[in-house]
Amino acid sequence: MEKKKTDPVVKQRRNKTKKPGGSTGKGFKSGVSGNPKGRPRKIYHIPDLLIRIGKEKISQPELLEQVKQQFPEIKEITYQEAVLRMVYLYAIQGKGWAVEYIAERTEGKVPQLINVIDDQEDRDKFRELTSEDLYNLANAVDPKTEKTEK
Repeated sequence: MEKKKTDPVVKQRRNKTKKPGGSTGKGFKSGVSGNPKGRPRKIYHIPDLLIRIGKEKISQPELLEQVKQQFPEIKEITYQEAVLRMVYLYAIQGKGWAVEYIAERTEGKVPQLINVIDDQEDRDKFRELTSEDLYNLANAVDPKTEKTEK
């Protein structure tokens, strides 16, 4: 099937000069960005919002009253300080998560120990394992009974 000579694509091919924006003129133009304003900035970034709110002084009378019940010496307090004081109260009451939270933020997280094969003999034994042996180890299969241990 042959195209008619009035078809815009045929005209453009025959003309050999490209029309800016393609045959319709609505496409991308040479040297002009397809996204001139770029990606919009994030409006809500949770850590930034939490920091900003944490620095604000508590202004609601009912919240301030609750804080004063726990800490009568406080005249004004930020949200962040109020939350951290409550964490200390929970730690004193024996809540494990609060004790862990405070310890991790003051002393640092406890490093996890990783068992590394240090013996040359153990390394050689490990290299001799077949793919079936490795599969059984990964899936906790007892090679004697061929049953999964649970």
